[in-house]
Amino acid sequence: MVRSRRFPASLGSLSEIREFVIGEASGAGLTDARKMALELVLEELVVNVISYAYTCPLPPEPGEDQAGLLLPNVEAPEDFDGEGCVVIHCAPGPDALARNGLMADVVSKAGEKPGNLFCVVLEDAGVPFDPLSVDEPQLDADVDSRRCGGLGIHFARERSEAVAYERNGGHNRLAFCVRIR
Repeated sequence: MVRSRRFPASLGSLSEIREFVIGEASGAGLTDARKMALELVLEELVVNVISYAYTCPLPPEPGEDQAGLLLPNVEAPEDFDGEGCVVIHCAPGPDALARNGLMADVVSKAGEKPGNLFCVVLEDAGVPFDPLSVDEPQLDADVDSRRCGGLGIHFARERSEAVAYERNGGHNRLAFCVRIR
């Protein structure tokens, strides 16, 4: 069965999100080691949604450097009640595969038997952003010469069996699967 819950997109929701997903994963039989991998991926991706989905960069004024300034995104669809939310969908692989759409796609990409997988989809109505389009970080480069960011999606790719993204109906949807054992 696919289980879904909606949470406010705030750092204060992180522990409740973690409890929901890890509780569902425990019910699907994830080992403790796999729960740790799931928790790392989940936290990295959820913090990115919370930090960036409902903000957009403010263009700099002529002659000023304001590239880091952020403004609230006022274009969130009405079905999210005008507030920043993240919806989490969780399912064991066979249930995810039966669901069709992005959840089934990520199971297919994993190259594992569906019964060996647990899947999560993060959904938000924030600024359109495909994190999978970001180049891999240059981990072997000097720290001072690397650009900031990009490690969260790197960890998600490394610690999960598959990751997929789509923008559908004004929502960002990011799915990933982890092995149960």
